[in-house]
Amino acid sequence: PTTLEFLASVGAPNLRYQYDVYHMQRMEGNVVATLQRELPRIGHIQVADSPGRHQPGTGELRYSYIFAALDAAGYDGYVGLEYIPLGSPAESFSWLPPDRRG
Repeated sequence: PTTLEFLASVGAPNLRYQYDVYHMQRMEGNVVATLQRELPRIGHIQVADSPGRHQPGTGELRYSYIFAALDAAGYDGYVGLEYIPLGSPAESFSWLPPDRRG
């Protein structure tokens, strides 16, 4: 069975999985569609742009669209940053809203 089938078979309402935007784009694309469909089962989202696995804004993904779709869907969980920075780590945060750059 697939991972999602296995999770469904467990039947635990608090069981969630980590959605990796980079890998989902590399494997099948349609990131926003799969996020919207699977959001009730997602407990954490991690991001990196594709194809280079660098910070958002350096590849083919439109992260402004992805994050707007997550907001519209009511996602209130964590988003982890798992990318290889282009430039210094501090410079790699320039895509974040100013109040989130800490």
